[in-house]
Amino acid sequence: MAQKGPKSLRRKMINSISLAVALLTAVMGGICYSLSRGAALSQGEKTLLAGAALQAQTAAKQFEWQKNWLSDLADKIASPEFSQSLMEEPDLLNQCLPEEKKEGDPVRLRGATQTFSFDLGDGPAQEEYQIPFQEIWYQEGLQAPAWLPPEKRNGQWIVTFSMPLEMNGEKGTIAADFPIGNLFPEVSQEGYLALWDKGSRPLIHPSEEIDGSFLNQALMSQPAGKQVYSIKDYDGIKRHITFVSIPGPEWKLSYAIDRSTLLKPLMPLLWLLILCIPLSAGLAALLAAWHLKPFEKAIDAITKAIQKMGKGDYHMEIPYKREDEVGALCREVETACASTHLGLEELSHTLGRMAQGDFTVKTDAFQTGDFAEIGEAIDRIAQGLHQVFKQINLTAKWALGGSHQVSGVSGRMNAGVESQTTSAEELEKAVAWMYHESSKNAVDAIHAKENAMSTSSDLRECFRQVSAAAGSIEETIRNLQALAEDLDRIHKIAAQGRMLSFSASAEAERVCDDVAAFAMAADELRELFLKVEQNTQESQKHLNIACQATVMTENCVGKAEETLHEVVKKNGQARETLNRIASVSQLQAQTAEKMNKAVSIISVVIQSNAQLAEQVDFSKDSMAEQAKKLASMASSFYTRGESAKEEKSAPIIFDEDSGGFSVTGEK
Repeated sequence: MAQKGPKSLRRKMINSISLAVALLTAVMGGICYSLSRGAALSQGEKTLLAGAALQAQTAAKQFEWQKNWLSDLADKIASPEFSQSLMEEPDLLNQCLPEEKKEGDPVRLRGATQTFSFDLGDGPAQEEYQIPFQEIWYQEGLQAPAWLPPEKRNGQWIVTFSMPLEMNGEKGTIAADFPIGNLFPEVSQEGYLALWDKGSRPLIHPSEEIDGSFLNQALMSQPAGKQVYSIKDYDGIKRHITFVSIPGPEWKLSYAIDRSTLLKPLMPLLWLLILCIPLSAGLAALLAAWHLKPFEKAIDAITKAIQKMGKGDYHMEIPYKREDEVGALCREVETACASTHLGLEELSHTLGRMAQGDFTVKTDAFQTGDFAEIGEAIDRIAQGLHQVFKQINLTAKWALGGSHQVSGVSGRMNAGVESQTTSAEELEKAVAWMYHESSKNAVDAIHAKENAMSTSSDLRECFRQVSAAAGSIEETIRNLQALAEDLDRIHKIAAQGRMLSFSASAEAERVCDDVAAFAMAADELRELFLKVEQNTQESQKHLNIACQATVMTENCVGKAEETLHEVVKKNGQARETLNRIASVSQLQAQTAEKMNKAVSIISVVIQSNAQLAEQVDFSKDSMAEQAKKLASMASSFYTRGESAKEEKSAPIIFDEDSGGFSVTGEK
């Protein structure tokens, strides 16, 4: 759109062309006015036209009569009485015999003169005309039209009227040549007369000056009545013709007066017009060239700017400072280049940030056109990559937490295994200590028994030892109870170990699922990167500068794949750790089975110890009873000893069969 200011190029061109058109219009107006002034008919010309119209009516009636007469002649010739008719009518034809002719030539009958009368329609007056026929002829096998164009023979214009005729079974044409030069003696040299049939073919044209090239075309389309036209003749001269047309049933008669002589005073003005036309055209061309010269420079500058745009250079300034349509176009091109350059810079900056790993980008600069679609595509890609890497980070964090959890579980399982090993060692030590204490207690009991048998003074020691043995047995029982509690704890620890093994297996499965999820995420990421690459390729078709950013994006994708490979390696290490944990769990299960066997053995030992404790309790009771017996026996022995000090004492012997003491001996 043109801006306000000096005259625009369009206005200048319009003014220049308007000036040239004004000059041409002025010249044409003068010529047309002159022609219109000279087009008025004089009284003599009107009288001439009236006489020409009357002559045209007379000629039309003559032609109508001629047609009827020729038709009657054809009927007569076609009748069987043709020869007889020719012999009986000597006044019709002076000589009936045909001339000598060669084969194929027409049969020509020598001419005759006919007299006829007709009414002009203005009253009872009638006139007689003698119509000389130059020749009547018959042609076998020729189907000639009813009206033949006039032709000039021997300096005279001849029109031929023809009729179809069938004679002796053969088809042919009978025709009469009619001279028409003496029909219109009053027609001036400027007048032209023409007769036309229904097919618009000329029948009569008496003028010797014009061959009918332009007049025939003009007369052919004239309606009835008076018409005035300007017609360009074959010689290049424009003629002013006045036509008078009289229609008939099968013909139309036209009369024309040539008024081209009226143009002779106007010829200098016409030549001036002819000279003004190229001068005006040259002036318009010079003005157009003068105004188009800066326009061509602007077009060249715009072409160079577009070529620079095609090479990717959007820094341009078109050196066209005029405030017209071309200047507005140049400013629009500069604005478009600047906006495209800004869009490309924004796109490069956005893709650079994406290549550096920042996917929280927003292409707000792209609002309209193809840049808006590119911006939306980049936003979708950035959001997709942001979500993917966010999910990868969350998955990596979750995998790291799972790895820490698995490590903690493994540590707890190792601690449980170590505690189980320690408990088993303590259990073995306790069993060995119990065995040692039981053996020691048994030896002490035997020693106590032996000491009791050896001396009564050792009986109190025996009691103390028995009490100590009972205390040790009670301690042993407490130890066994503690051992049973330890065994319960061992069972619980084993159950916890199984649970931990199951949880470790579940964690391993979850880690495997996570690895599969990582693989799926990697596949999706690859598909996403393929889509990113396709979108980048589509963007590359529009903007070549996006190639570098796409390469940087691919490098970032490679780094992401390397990161994923490292995550997969870490997951493989975690899987190996889980496999080791599973093997340790199997060892723990085997250890638990061994512990179960040991516990079963310990339970048998505990049962045997319980039986031993019962036996010890029974022995304690029996020993108490024996102690009581010993006390009573000692008291009795003491009394007896007091009474029989002088008697020889019998030794006190422990009877193993009865489980008591007996006094036997000799005096």
